[in-house]
Amino acid sequence: MTDTRAIDSYLRVLWNRGGTDLLITALAPPLGRVDGRLVPVEGVAPLSPEETAQIVDSLLADHLQHKRIGEVCQRLVYSPSPAAEKLMRTVIDKNTDRTVVAQATFSLGQYLKNMAELV
Repeated sequence: MTDTRAIDSYLRVLWNRGGTDLLITALAPPLGRVDGRLVPVEGVAPLSPEETAQIVDSLLADHLQHKRIGEVCQRLVYSPSPAAEKLMRTVIDKNTDRTVVAQATFSLGQYLKNMAELV
C-alpha cells in the first residue's frame, strides 16, 4: 500500500472547511476550492517539486488502472510540471484499457506541443 498521509491530511482540512477540488502544484501550497474561491490549505507550506512528485506517484500507484485516469491526463495538458508528463507516460505504458491509453496518448501529444511553444 502506498503512503497517502500527506494528501489525506490536505483532503481532511479541505473537507472540514466545506471545500472541494484539491490542486497540487510544485512550489505552491496545496489549494482547495472553498465557497467558489481557491484558498491555500491551512498550515501547509509550499510543496517542493519532490513532494509534489511523491504525491503524484502515490495517487498513480493506487489509481493507474481506474477507467477515469485518462480524464485526469486531459486536465494536465496545460500543466508545466514534469510530473504531469510522467503520469501520462506511465498511463500509456501500464494501463490496459485502450480508451484510457488513447486519451493519455492524445493528452501527451498536446502537452508536448504546449511545452514546445513555451520555449
